[in-house]
Amino acid sequence: MVSREEWKTLIGMAPREFVTQAHTYRSNFTSYTMPVLLGCHDGHDYVVKSATQPELFRVLCSDQIMGHIAMTIGAPAPVVRLVEIPQELIEGEPEMAKIPAGIAHGSRYLKNVSKIRQGIQFQNVPENRSRFALLSIMYGLAGVDGDHQFFYEDSTNIVWSFDHGHFFHSGPCWTIETLRATPAAVPDPVIAIGCGLAVEELTEAAKCLVHLMDEAIAFAVASPEDAWQIMMDERIALAEHFRSRADDLAI
Repeated sequence: MVSREEWKTLIGMAPREFVTQAHTYRSNFTSYTMPVLLGCHDGHDYVVKSATQPELFRVLCSDQIMGHIAMTIGAPAPVVRLVEIPQELIEGEPEMAKIPAGIAHGSRYLKNVSKIRQGIQFQNVPENRSRFALLSIMYGLAGVDGDHQFFYEDSTNIVWSFDHGHFFHSGPCWTIETLRATPAAVPDPVIAIGCGLAVEELTEAAKCLVHLMDEAIAFAVASPEDAWQIMMDERIALAEHFRSRADDLAI
């Protein structure tokens, strides 16, 4: 078992997240977090969320962390990055007047994927069986309590999950105490039951947890910006949360 001091060291030594700078405003989205679509210097477009209100810091943290967890275990979720929004971009675009300059959360834009969250569908598309099984493990890692996010490719109906800002127990109001009070880790039952996933399918999906080593967890929880007001003791609690739940889910 990794001690708190060992987690602190691992998190402190984790490589800092690659930051790409935004250069072009493309459009905006109507939602609680007021995201904008920005072209960035790494050659990709990102759906970018900023802390336009103090209560959004936890949303950005959750979204960034869960994006890294998803990438580590191979769950069907977009690549996440930190995106720097320069002041000059804001000044040149009236639609960004309420967006603060600085480091924001970015999720790589999936052009041909539905933009409105949907329920469980197309579970019998062959490729979706394994994708939903991986999402069941990913959601189980977080301890999602009601914010299921499914989106589908326009032509293939392949499932994706993104917009993970409310993924911890108590949503954007999560604390160390609510993390510790999260119900026991199981493959997410909404997905598992809704898709009729067999034990064998979930067992196969859970093999992805071999990639969620301590260093990968430390990298994920180290990824949110310090300016998002997430403290080291909270990062450690998140690391303990993922380690314990990954061990329980390794069925």
